[in-house]
Amino acid sequence: MKMSLPVAIQLFSLDNELEKDCRGTLKALRDMGYDGVEVCGTTYDMSYDEFNEYCKSIGLEVVSAHYSIDTMSSRPDEIYGEFSKMGTKYIAVPYLVRDQLPGGERYGETLEKFLEAGKKAHEYGMQLLYHNHNQEFEKLGDKYLLDIFLEDAGAYLLGAEYDVCWIKFSGEDPADYIERNAQRCRVVHLKDYYIQRGIKAERPEFRPVGYGCQDVPSIIDSAKKVGAEWLIVEQDKPSLDKSPLECAEMSIKYLKIVNK
Repeated sequence: MKMSLPVAIQLFSLDNELEKDCRGTLKALRDMGYDGVEVCGTTYDMSYDEFNEYCKSIGLEVVSAHYSIDTMSSRPDEIYGEFSKMGTKYIAVPYLVRDQLPGGERYGETLEKFLEAGKKAHEYGMQLLYHNHNQEFEKLGDKYLLDIFLEDAGAYLLGAEYDVCWIKFSGEDPADYIERNAQRCRVVHLKDYYIQRGIKAERPEFRPVGYGCQDVPSIIDSAKKVGAEWLIVEQDKPSLDKSPLECAEMSIKYLKIVNK
Protein backbone atom coordinates (compact mmCIF):
# COMPACT_ATOMS: atom_id res chain seq x y z
CA MET A 1 0.00 0.00 0.00
CA LYS A 2 1.43 3.38 -1.04
CA MET A 3 1.31 5.88 1.82
CA SER A 4 0.61 9.60 1.50
CA LEU A 5 3.98 10.64 2.95
CA PRO A 6 6.91 8.24 2.59
CA VAL A 7 8.05 6.66 5.87
CA ALA A 8 11.60 5.91 6.93
CA ILE A 9 12.97 4.56 10.20
CA GLN A 10 15.89 5.82 12.26
CA LEU A 11 18.22 2.84 12.48
CA PHE A 12 19.01 3.63 16.12
CA SER A 13 15.57 2.11 16.78
CA LEU A 14 16.83 -1.36 15.84
CA ASP A 15 19.23 -1.60 18.80
CA ASN A 16 21.79 -4.34 18.09
CA GLU A 17 19.82 -6.10 15.34
CA LEU A 18 21.90 -4.34 12.68
CA GLU A 19 25.16 -5.35 14.30
CA LYS A 20 24.06 -8.99 14.23
CA ASP A 21 22.74 -8.95 10.66
CA CYS A 22 22.71 -5.61 8.89
CA ARG A 23 21.54 -6.83 5.49
CA GLY A 24 18.87 -9.11 6.90
CA THR A 25 17.50 -6.36 9.15
CA LEU A 26 17.38 -3.83 6.31
CA LYS A 27 15.57 -6.35 4.12
CA ALA A 28 13.06 -7.05 6.91
CA LEU A 29 12.35 -3.31 7.22
CA ARG A 30 11.75 -3.03 3.49
CA ASP A 31 9.48 -6.08 3.51
CA MET A 32 7.41 -4.48 6.30
CA GLY A 33 6.79 -1.48 4.06
CA TYR A 34 9.37 1.14 5.07
CA ASP A 35 10.41 3.38 2.19
CA GLY A 36 13.69 4.58 3.62
CA VAL A 37 16.19 4.64 6.47
CA GLU A 38 18.01 7.25 8.50
CA VAL A 39 21.57 6.30 9.37
CA CYS A 40 22.88 6.83 12.90
CA GLY A 41 26.61 7.46 12.63
CA THR A 42 27.59 4.15 11.01
CA THR A 43 26.97 1.87 8.06
CA TYR A 44 27.74 -1.17 10.22
CA ASP A 45 29.60 -3.99 8.44
CA MET A 46 29.51 -2.24 5.06
CA SER A 47 31.44 0.57 3.41
CA TYR A 48 29.48 3.63 2.34
CA ASP A 49 29.32 2.30 -1.22
CA GLU A 50 28.27 -1.19 -0.13
CA PHE A 51 25.57 0.23 2.12
CA ASN A 52 24.26 2.43 -0.68
CA GLU A 53 24.23 -0.37 -3.24
CA TYR A 54 22.50 -2.79 -0.89
CA CYS A 55 19.80 -0.29 0.07
CA LYS A 56 19.23 0.51 -3.61
CA SER A 57 19.01 -3.17 -4.47
CA ILE A 58 16.12 -3.73 -2.05
CA GLY A 59 14.36 -0.42 -2.69
CA LEU A 60 15.26 1.52 0.46
CA GLU A 61 16.16 5.21 0.19
CA VAL A 62 18.86 6.61 2.48
CA VAL A 63 16.87 9.67 3.51
CA SER A 64 19.18 11.25 6.05
CA ALA A 65 21.98 10.58 8.50
CA HIS A 66 22.73 11.58 12.09
CA TYR A 67 26.22 12.82 12.95
CA SER A 68 27.48 14.99 15.81
CA ILE A 69 28.42 18.60 15.14
CA ASP A 70 32.03 17.75 16.02
CA THR A 71 32.05 15.06 13.32
CA MET A 72 30.52 17.49 10.83
CA SER A 73 33.21 20.01 11.71
CA SER A 74 36.14 17.57 11.48
CA ARG A 75 35.02 15.34 8.56
CA PRO A 76 32.55 17.40 6.49
CA ASP A 77 33.79 16.47 3.04
CA GLU A 78 33.79 12.76 3.87
CA ILE A 79 30.26 12.75 5.34
CA TYR A 80 28.63 15.10 2.85
CA GLY A 81 30.54 13.58 -0.04
CA GLU A 82 29.64 9.98 0.70
CA PHE A 83 25.98 10.62 1.51
CA SER A 84 25.44 12.98 -1.41
CA LYS A 85 26.51 10.08 -3.66
CA MET A 86 23.66 8.07 -2.12
CA GLY A 87 21.15 10.78 -3.04
CA THR A 88 20.72 11.65 0.64
CA LYS A 89 19.38 15.18 1.10
CA TYR A 90 19.77 15.69 4.83
CA ILE A 91 22.39 15.42 7.55
CA ALA A 92 20.95 15.98 11.04
CA VAL A 93 22.84 16.78 14.21
CA PRO A 94 20.99 14.70 16.81
CA TYR A 95 21.90 16.31 20.13
CA LEU A 96 23.51 19.22 21.95
CA VAL A 97 24.18 19.52 25.68
CA ARG A 98 22.91 22.49 27.65
CA ASP A 99 26.08 24.60 27.54
CA GLN A 100 26.09 24.38 23.73
CA LEU A 101 22.62 25.93 23.55
CA PRO A 102 21.66 29.63 23.88
CA GLY A 103 22.88 31.09 27.16
CA GLY A 104 25.50 28.36 27.53
CA GLU A 105 29.27 28.88 27.70
CA ARG A 106 29.92 27.09 24.42
CA TYR A 107 26.99 28.52 22.46
CA GLY A 108 29.03 30.99 20.41
CA GLU A 109 31.52 28.39 19.22
CA THR A 110 28.74 25.83 18.63
CA LEU A 111 26.74 28.26 16.49
CA GLU A 112 29.83 28.98 14.39
CA LYS A 113 30.30 25.26 13.78
CA PHE A 114 26.69 24.96 12.63
CA LEU A 115 27.02 27.93 10.28
CA GLU A 116 30.12 26.43 8.68
CA ALA A 117 28.54 22.96 8.46
CA GLY A 118 25.38 24.48 6.97
CA LYS A 119 27.37 26.28 4.27
CA LYS A 120 29.27 23.10 3.46
CA ALA A 121 26.00 21.17 3.15
CA HIS A 122 24.85 23.51 0.38
CA GLU A 123 28.12 22.97 -1.49
CA TYR A 124 27.04 19.33 -1.82
CA GLY A 125 23.41 20.15 -2.60
CA MET A 126 22.31 19.05 0.87
CA GLN A 127 20.67 20.58 3.94
CA LEU A 128 21.85 20.52 7.56
CA LEU A 129 19.15 19.86 10.16
CA TYR A 130 18.93 19.88 13.94
CA HIS A 131 17.03 17.18 15.86
CA ASN A 132 15.61 18.38 19.17
CA HIS A 133 15.22 16.71 22.53
CA ASN A 134 13.49 18.21 25.57
CA GLN A 135 16.26 20.44 26.94
CA GLU A 136 15.77 22.81 24.00
CA PHE A 137 12.31 23.61 25.37
CA GLU A 138 13.71 25.45 28.36
CA LYS A 139 13.15 29.18 27.98
CA LEU A 140 15.57 32.08 27.84
CA GLY A 141 13.44 35.15 28.36
CA ASP A 142 10.17 34.41 26.61
CA LYS A 143 11.56 32.11 23.90
CA TYR A 144 12.45 28.44 23.76
CA LEU A 145 16.16 27.73 23.40
CA LEU A 146 15.35 25.79 20.23
CA ASP A 147 13.64 28.78 18.63
CA ILE A 148 16.51 31.12 19.53
CA PHE A 149 19.08 28.68 18.14
CA LEU A 150 17.23 28.13 14.86
CA GLU A 151 16.65 31.88 14.43
CA ASP A 152 20.33 32.65 15.08
CA ALA A 153 21.44 30.07 12.52
CA GLY A 154 18.92 31.13 9.87
CA ALA A 155 16.54 28.89 7.95
CA TYR A 156 18.81 28.66 4.89
CA LEU A 157 21.73 27.15 6.79
CA LEU A 158 19.83 25.12 9.39
CA GLY A 159 16.50 23.34 9.06
CA ALA A 160 14.67 21.32 11.69
CA GLU A 161 14.02 17.65 12.19
CA TYR A 162 11.28 18.00 14.78
CA ASP A 163 11.02 15.10 17.24
CA VAL A 164 7.37 15.11 18.26
CA CYS A 165 7.92 13.08 21.44
CA TRP A 166 9.97 15.81 23.06
CA ILE A 167 7.75 18.59 21.73
CA LYS A 168 4.72 17.02 23.43
CA PHE A 169 6.71 16.02 26.53
CA SER A 170 7.63 19.70 26.94
CA GLY A 171 3.95 20.66 27.01
CA GLU A 172 3.53 21.86 23.41
CA ASP A 173 1.11 20.39 20.89
CA PRO A 174 3.32 18.89 18.15
CA ALA A 175 0.92 19.61 15.28
CA ASP A 176 0.54 23.25 16.30
CA TYR A 177 4.26 23.69 16.85
CA ILE A 178 5.11 22.24 13.44
CA GLU A 179 2.64 24.58 11.74
CA ARG A 180 3.97 27.62 13.63
CA ASN A 181 7.45 26.76 12.38
CA ALA A 182 6.54 25.67 8.87
CA GLN A 183 9.59 27.19 7.17
CA ARG A 184 11.93 25.00 9.23
CA CYS A 185 10.29 21.60 8.91
CA ARG A 186 11.90 19.25 6.40
CA VAL A 187 11.28 15.87 8.01
CA VAL A 188 9.33 14.83 11.11
CA HIS A 189 10.52 12.30 13.67
CA LEU A 190 7.47 10.29 14.69
CA LYS A 191 8.02 9.09 18.23
CA ASP A 192 5.21 7.89 20.47
CA TYR A 193 5.34 7.42 24.22
CA TYR A 194 3.39 6.66 27.38
CA ILE A 195 3.44 8.05 30.91
CA GLN A 196 1.19 6.73 33.63
CA ARG A 197 -1.37 9.37 34.64
CA GLY A 198 -0.40 11.19 37.81
CA ILE A 199 3.24 10.07 37.66
CA LYS A 200 5.95 12.67 37.02
CA ALA A 201 8.71 11.09 34.96
CA GLU A 202 12.02 12.47 33.67
CA ARG A 203 11.73 10.22 30.62
CA PRO A 204 8.70 8.50 29.12
CA GLU A 205 8.24 4.90 28.06
CA PHE A 206 8.78 4.89 24.31
CA ARG A 207 6.12 3.08 22.31
CA PRO A 208 5.50 1.99 18.70
CA VAL A 209 3.77 4.75 16.74
CA GLY A 210 0.04 4.63 17.43
CA TYR A 211 0.41 2.88 20.79
CA GLY A 212 1.06 5.88 23.01
CA CYS A 213 -0.36 9.31 23.75
CA GLN A 214 0.39 11.09 20.47
CA ASP A 215 -2.36 12.31 18.14
CA VAL A 216 -0.54 10.87 15.15
CA PRO A 217 -3.14 11.74 12.46
CA SER A 218 -3.00 15.43 13.42
CA ILE A 219 0.81 15.38 13.29
CA ILE A 220 0.74 13.81 9.83
CA ASP A 221 -1.80 16.40 8.65
CA SER A 222 0.45 19.21 9.87
CA ALA A 223 3.51 17.63 8.24
CA LYS A 224 1.64 17.60 4.94
CA LYS A 225 0.48 21.22 5.36
CA VAL A 226 4.02 22.53 5.86
CA GLY A 227 5.48 20.49 3.01
CA ALA A 228 7.55 18.01 5.02
CA GLU A 229 9.00 15.37 2.73
CA TRP A 230 9.38 12.39 5.07
CA LEU A 231 8.08 10.87 8.28
CA ILE A 232 10.79 9.04 10.22
CA VAL A 233 9.84 6.52 12.89
CA GLU A 234 12.08 6.45 15.94
CA GLN A 235 11.69 4.36 19.08
CA ASP A 236 14.68 4.70 21.39
CA LYS A 237 13.96 1.47 23.26
CA PRO A 238 11.58 -1.42 22.53
CA SER A 239 8.56 -1.81 24.78
CA LEU A 240 5.41 -3.87 25.37
CA ASP A 241 7.59 -7.00 25.60
CA LYS A 242 8.32 -6.73 21.87
CA SER A 243 11.63 -6.90 20.02
CA PRO A 244 12.92 -3.85 18.08
CA LEU A 245 11.79 -5.42 14.80
CA GLU A 246 8.36 -6.24 16.20
CA CYS A 247 8.00 -2.63 17.40
CA ALA A 248 9.07 -1.36 13.97
CA GLU A 249 6.42 -3.55 12.34
CA MET A 250 3.71 -2.32 14.73
CA SER A 251 4.57 1.27 13.82
CA ILE A 252 4.46 0.79 10.06
CA LYS A 253 1.23 -1.26 10.20
CA TYR A 254 -0.43 1.58 12.09
CA LEU A 255 0.92 4.19 9.68
CA LYS A 256 -0.42 2.30 6.69
CA ILE A 257 -3.88 2.88 8.19
CA VAL A 258 -3.61 6.57 9.11
CA ASN A 259 -1.08 7.89 6.58
CA LYS A 260 -3.35 7.91 3.53
